[in-house]
Amino acid sequence: MFYQSPILISCRDDGLIVATSVFEESVQAVSHSRSHAKKLLERRMRKLLECSCMSLERLKSVVLEKRSFPAQPMHIQRHRRYPAGPPMTVPVRYVKIVDNWDKLFGILPDFGIHFYCPVEADFDAMLQETVRSMLASISPEEMVRCWPPNTTELDWLRVKIKAKSRGSRGPNIETLASVAEPLGKTRRPLLSAEIRESELRQIRENLLYSNCLLVGETGVGKTTLMHIATRDVFQRLRMEARQAKERTIPNSKFWLTSASRLIAGMRYLGQWQERLERMISELSELQGVLIVENLRDLISIGGQSPTESLGAFLVPYLRTGQLRMACEATPSQVEYCQRTLPGLIDQLAIVRIEPLQPKAETDLVRYVLSQTWEVPIANVDMELSTAIQRLCRQFLTSRPAPSASIAFVEQWLGKLRRRFKTSTATDGPKGLRGDASCLTTDNAIEEFSRWTGLPQSLLRDQELLERETVVRALSKEVIGQPEACNGAASVVMRLKSSMNDVARPFGCLLYCGPTGVGKTQLAKSLAKYLFGADGQKTRLVRLDMSEYQSGAAGQRFLNDANGEPAKWIQQIRNQPLQVLLFDEIEKASPEVFDILLSLLDEGRLTDRYGNLTSFRSSVVLMTSNLGSTQQSLSGFQGASAVDYALSVRKALRPEFINRLDAIVPFFPLQPESISAMTRKELNEVREREGVKRLGLRLIFSDALVQHIASIGFSSTLGARPLQRTIENVVMGRLARWMVESLPSPNSSVQMDWDGSKEKVVLSFNGNTVQ
Repeated sequence: MFYQSPILISCRDDGLIVATSVFEESVQAVSHSRSHAKKLLERRMRKLLECSCMSLERLKSVVLEKRSFPAQPMHIQRHRRYPAGPPMTVPVRYVKIVDNWDKLFGILPDFGIHFYCPVEADFDAMLQETVRSMLASISPEEMVRCWPPNTTELDWLRVKIKAKSRGSRGPNIETLASVAEPLGKTRRPLLSAEIRESELRQIRENLLYSNCLLVGETGVGKTTLMHIATRDVFQRLRMEARQAKERTIPNSKFWLTSASRLIAGMRYLGQWQERLERMISELSELQGVLIVENLRDLISIGGQSPTESLGAFLVPYLRTGQLRMACEATPSQVEYCQRTLPGLIDQLAIVRIEPLQPKAETDLVRYVLSQTWEVPIANVDMELSTAIQRLCRQFLTSRPAPSASIAFVEQWLGKLRRRFKTSTATDGPKGLRGDASCLTTDNAIEEFSRWTGLPQSLLRDQELLERETVVRALSKEVIGQPEACNGAASVVMRLKSSMNDVARPFGCLLYCGPTGVGKTQLAKSLAKYLFGADGQKTRLVRLDMSEYQSGAAGQRFLNDANGEPAKWIQQIRNQPLQVLLFDEIEKASPEVFDILLSLLDEGRLTDRYGNLTSFRSSVVLMTSNLGSTQQSLSGFQGASAVDYALSVRKALRPEFINRLDAIVPFFPLQPESISAMTRKELNEVREREGVKRLGLRLIFSDALVQHIASIGFSSTLGARPLQRTIENVVMGRLARWMVESLPSPNSSVQMDWDGSKEKVVLSFNGNTVQ
């Protein structure tokens, strides 16, 4: 096997001959004769090629040229530049290369610079700009080092590579093995024989005779079915080979890879195309099938557009039958591919994978429980698998069946196995010997509550849940807003009774009212009540919509500065069981409202690449100050007469309002509510670390409560200044006393307000502290 590579032959002033590879400037050879230098370089390049440390391009033309460019040598010291002599002209040699795919690029061998030129007419301009940027701050030492020899010419070097002897090891799969791994020998994934039999039959037939594309939502089991089908076909081929008494039995026919793995490590233009050609040749010799994990990556990696991508490169090979391929995709990704690269879809036979029906999902859960825990399937309670299936379908609506139920079963049994291994280290896990006593519905519900954060009162059908109980729980955090708490309780009651629409979010509410009356606090309280059973931080994703009212707001709403999904979308993808709060929704641009229409109506968003984000397991809340006038903000006496729903309908589009479950009004706070809220905030001071460590019993007088209530509320900001007032008036005084006097543990401290002196009076064990 021979390779031809362009090299540069340079003659130095001292008479030495230097032979240099055009593509790898560091690969050089020096001698007193031209022939000897080329021979040494040939040896070096042969070793690099044989150990795959170097690759050679297929080229159509190579031209060496030299031009002079103006330069000003500079000394750079402490980020300051000083001229190091008069301006001068510097000779620069460069190589123009046209590869086998008619791509033009240039190489500056003395500077180690490679650049690609998409349009031939722009080559001179790109060359000048590249050289100008390099010479802008070049030092004298660098100029001497990069000064080209007086005599340089282009030559070709023919390198002979010895083909590796394969012996009896079968065909060469060196390139294929470097970018993919064989399938077929793996352990059969957990799936009972009668489930998905029709889909498996279609996949097996396509794997044997054509190309295949599995289309289904993320989590329906496409990867599992692909692994099962490849394993079945592999076993069938081996059995047929044995029956025919063939000497060579296939060891690997199906190879799993990804688009990023196919292109990994490719630096120069044309490298990944050459790698794919070698891989296709080796795969064709094996009569194998390439299994690609994701269709979208095939058409988004490899070039600046889908027509220059990996998928576009593979289409001719698929059309002629030189390549056999199977792939996975979601319906939205298929739509994206049909818009951008329809030729690829035309070469793939589509097999639809639909979510499992409830009965089939229940049977699958029971089968997985018995196989994973190694107990007879008859020992697994049917009610347990039915309960798991019901919980996942009711609360994890963002994930199609059986994604959520199988994921829960695997993590639950994994936790049980670790627990048994810890408690029975000598005898081994009891569950692996056929004991199913721990696989009960109660245990599953407790674990599901810890896994999702949902309270057990929502998960147990036999446990009653009264509406007043929910309202009281929310009212402890949100004081003086009974109607708003009642509206939020409606979401909880629909979720408990399974009467929510599974094709939409759990709830879509718009909170309207003056600022500082508890709209955001109710969102936090609802998140804590619904998803706080796991004891983790409150699951609340909050966005200030005033940030999305200028130009390109829709783009910034969905993507970050790098083009990746926005942080709030990534949070929902990682944990869909959350409360999503859009603050001051009326300030968002019309473009953002168009995006929210799909989110509220279908509970999902799809990006330009076809990636889906589901919000069907989330609660979507919005706040607005529409209808709040100066009069409604300033009045603490009586309920406001403002019709918030009417103000919202006048300001927002009808199609947006029709997608809301309710418009929940918040009214100005009453005097008794203000006092109750103040006392609640003061009581929370007792939970601070310094107070709890000393065991201090804090007592706040009514006079202090009324004083803080009077100055902690604003006619324009509502209750927002309350916490700041407590910090300034109460906590400052208390903290100074604790530091200066070092009180004894478990002491009683009373705090009062002296109106005549206008200061906080502190009493310690009955004695007034000055």
